[in-house]
Amino acid sequence: MQTGQPNVEERTTEDPIYDITQALHDVSGTLIGAVGMDLAPQPIQGRDTVVARGLENLQDLEARIPSKNRLYENPSTP
Repeated sequence: MQTGQPNVEERTTEDPIYDITQALHDVSGTLIGAVGMDLAPQPIQGRDTVVARGLENLQDLEARIPSKNRLYENPSTP
């Protein structure tokens, strides 16, 4: 996580899914944790395309997190 590069567990014959773990930031760029995602490649997609899709998913998620405190806030509390 300190390098900013995703950690990618390659797919295998037993598990054809890429397991990608990336640093998670809030909208201001503050590191707040890590997020893991399991992504299946489409028929003609290679590793680089799947990792790029993971980064796009991460950026969409980060754009919705105003802060770590807000992320863990209980929405049912006033």
